[in-house]
Amino acid sequence: TLMRSSAASDVYKRQMLECIREIDALGMLIPGQSPEWVADFLFRHFRGVVIDWVLHRGSYPLLPKLEQDYTLFREIFQTK
Repeated sequence: TLMRSSAASDVYKRQMLECIREIDALGMLIPGQSPEWVADFLFRHFRGVVIDWVLHRGSYPLLPKLEQDYTLFREIFQTK
């Protein structure tokens, strides 16, 4: 199952990278950061949020936390 989990993670990360490349092509990514770096950063962050939620035994609602973080990162990484 670890191999399956790793393969699924790779698929999600590639999909995220494709989206970020589209954003970059529109000139909406902050200068100086490659789409690959941004995808890796965001993937690691959001994976960490889920791990934190598990470690806290689901004691807080996960979706609002992910949405809050997404909103912050959208503002940070977007130039327009």
